[in-house]
Amino acid sequence: MRTLSQRDDRWKNIKLGTSNVTIGSHGCTITCIAMLADTTPDVVNTRFLSVNGYADGNLVIWDKIKEALPDMYCQKIGWTYDNSDVSKNLPCLVEVDGTPIGAPRHWVIYIGNQKLLDPWTGKEEPTSKYKPISYRIIKGEFKKEDDTDFLKTDIPTEVEDKYGLKDIKRYNKHWTYDDLFKDWVKLCSEYEKLQESSKKEALELTEKVSKLHSYNNSLLKEKNVLESIVEGLRATTDNQLRKLEELADFEERYKRLFAEFEDLSKKYKNLEKEISENYEKQIEDLSKKYKNLEKELEKAKLKDGLERYSKIQLLKALFGVY
Repeated sequence: MRTLSQRDDRWKNIKLGTSNVTIGSHGCTITCIAMLADTTPDVVNTRFLSVNGYADGNLVIWDKIKEALPDMYCQKIGWTYDNSDVSKNLPCLVEVDGTPIGAPRHWVIYIGNQKLLDPWTGKEEPTSKYKPISYRIIKGEFKKEDDTDFLKTDIPTEVEDKYGLKDIKRYNKHWTYDDLFKDWVKLCSEYEKLQESSKKEALELTEKVSKLHSYNNSLLKEKNVLESIVEGLRATTDNQLRKLEELADFEERYKRLFAEFEDLSKKYKNLEKEISENYEKQIEDLSKKYKNLEKELEKAKLKDGLERYSKIQLLKALFGVY
């Protein structure tokens, strides 16, 4: 048997019967019946409403159980608590003093071994928690309707308001639970596809980033190599520039020297010409002087005394030349 709480968020705010109170505050009885019938308090509430099963708006009419829940019925109403009778008919609905939870009365289910199921907390509690007052023996077996029948029903306003469905643009107020679930499944499917697509794109982007990172590293290496080459070329260029400057300086010096050489060559040629011309003239003059001297010597009759000297010796003695 499932343990249920009347204050469960799924139904706590649903109005109980035709009154203004809710299942969360006053629905202990139908929550106990729901546990016995293996259903939920909101379903029991709807069933009792359909057969006018409430007195004074929210009090369960016990004889209506068999109409509201086929194959179930209230076998006995014990107006005073009888532990022996209750123990023989477990699980059994027991009315207790509700003081521990701030209520005049409260309904629980006794399950034996001094244990009870408390719809207020939705937990198993010791029977010592509450003082028993009366009991109801419920017999039969709840005839379950098709679990999927509720899917064909319209979504209640309470559910729409609770979950803010009307604020969602894609929501249609005429939807049944089946429509809502189908749309949810569609969204889940689209989300999973989008997730797969996103994962694929993420992997592709990761791979691209990795390749770009590798390419960037390669470019950095090439950059470093090129920088080294540029540095080498710069050093070579500087050296070449120095050599060019030296070559230009050498060329300038060469031009000056060549000009000087040309000038010297001209002077040399002029000097050579001048020497050649002077030498021939001097030879001619000496020759004339020699002949004249020879004539003079003959005239002076000094021939005998000078015969022992050669003509060269005489020229040297006279003119200081050979």
